[in-house]
Amino acid sequence: MMESKVAQKIDFDKIEDILPLILKNPQNKYSFTLNFEDFISICINLNNQIVDFHVFVVLNGNWALAKFSKSGCVFRIFKKSKKGKIFRIAEDDFKVIKPFTEIHGLLSNFGYLDFLKEELSINGLQLIVFFIVCSLIFIILWLKIFFSISFLQTINQSLISIGAIFFSVYILFTFSQTIGNKFSNIYYKKGIPQRYQLIDKYITRTTSISIWGSLLSLLVIDILIKENILACNLYANTILSYLAIFLSSTSVTILVFSFFYIQDYYFNRIKNLSDSEISMEILVSLSEDEEKK
Repeated sequence: MMESKVAQKIDFDKIEDILPLILKNPQNKYSFTLNFEDFISICINLNNQIVDFHVFVVLNGNWALAKFSKSGCVFRIFKKSKKGKIFRIAEDDFKVIKPFTEIHGLLSNFGYLDFLKEELSINGLQLIVFFIVCSLIFIILWLKIFFSISFLQTINQSLISIGAIFFSVYILFTFSQTIGNKFSNIYYKKGIPQRYQLIDKYITRTTSISIWGSLLSLLVIDILIKENILACNLYANTILSYLAIFLSSTSVTILVFSFFYIQDYYFNRIKNLSDSEISMEILVSLSEDEEKK
């Protein structure tokens, strides 16, 4: 179960205030904000009192929008813990009311670990090979210059600068893309925009990991240089040097992966959306031509 790291202040409506309003005049267009458990309780209650009762839900990650078949009311739903944490809402959460519920949107949880697993299954071999090659190059350079790790200082400083610029530009780019793109209802029903937004979020998170890896590597290098560990303890120097090489190689691998991943990701994203729109137009056109005949 995924949860938000930031607690949110949300004023929830009370069940005892909602049920009388719906039962008295179902067609009134009220808007309510409910905790998930209270929404489920209302659904069960109304299903026992209203014939042919149905619930329509659109999942949007950390919240959902719902409407009843015989009511004008709209419900904004959050799954909130007692400590104020907001949990992601998925299709499986509606098992109790599944028989009379129609659910659309991002149906399953797609967390950061799911993103990493998905990408490792596709690009894992290339990433491992690149990481090994990068590590070997750093080790050879380290041995060539008599166990001096200072060259990694320049590399990591450059990685931090490149990663910070990339991070800033990518956030601005994704923000402009989100504002400019308007997806059709078909895409929202399938949860495609929500998934794209999560991937954008996970790419920026991965880039930030690269920056933190470089910062940790610089910290290790600083300890090696300032404390002059080589003169004091060869074993400790070797361990810390390999740690700096490992962190540097990881940062380089992640940053390079982010660069190349974004190229393929956005190209395929634009292509898939445009192909879907054009294909749909072709099918509609063919259907209209068939009806004219």
